[in-house]
Amino acid sequence: MAGVFGNLFSTKDEFELRIDAANDKIKKLNADKDSFYYRLGKRFAEEGDLSAFPDMKEQYDAIIDAVKAQEAEIVLAREEKVQREKAEAAALAARTCKKPGCGHVNNPDSSFCQLCGSRLGVDYVAPAAETGKPCPTCGQVNSASAVFCQFCGAKYGEPMTETVPVPELVDTENATQTPVEEKACESVANNVAVPVAEPVIEPIAEQVAEPAVEIALEAKAEAPAEEVSKPQKTFCLNCGNELGETHSFCMNCGTKRGTF
Repeated sequence: MAGVFGNLFSTKDEFELRIDAANDKIKKLNADKDSFYYRLGKRFAEEGDLSAFPDMKEQYDAIIDAVKAQEAEIVLAREEKVQREKAEAAALAARTCKKPGCGHVNNPDSSFCQLCGSRLGVDYVAPAAETGKPCPTCGQVNSASAVFCQFCGAKYGEPMTETVPVPELVDTENATQTPVEEKACESVANNVAVPVAEPVIEPIAEQVAEPAVEIALEAKAEAPAEEVSKPQKTFCLNCGNELGETHSFCMNCGTKRGTF
């Protein structure tokens, strides 16, 4: 379309247009000729004998050697890239904590984890779980290093002592009896049934809250809830060992909580 419109609006005469068309065809033929020379020269260089053209053979060999050198550079660069990536991965693994649940990445010059304190560069070995030992007196489980039970205060290694409740002695000779009891005893002795009066249950009257009590209850309901304070740590007053919330005795020295 451009050629048609170009011919319609062109100021050239028919001879100039023929010359331009011929020049366009010559450019295309010259491009085909260069392509032919390239294919012919390549085939002659690969299959023919260049000894008759020493200057061209030297240029050809130099070009081939340069291409091989660049191909070798590509292979070398790829190998160095792989080696560098392996080294960076190994360095990252060396400064990454291997403790389960940690995984912190530390500084390159660190020997121990900055977050949990585990040694870097070695496989993490979990410490052996400490097994507890039951108290021979109360049966509660304490730590393996406990000397005294933290629940009852008994010392490990001592024989178990069990307290037996002593029954209370009643003096039957000097005991006084109520009239009802005496009458019941006489009736039992004479085989006479004694009627027993049923207890009278009085109805409980409804309690009416006084206005002052109602106001106090409303004020208490409207008062904001106090913040729950965090439990404070408690220590033994005798040896200074930390006590748990449910410990009644120190498991280190056996002292009762709150005593010295």
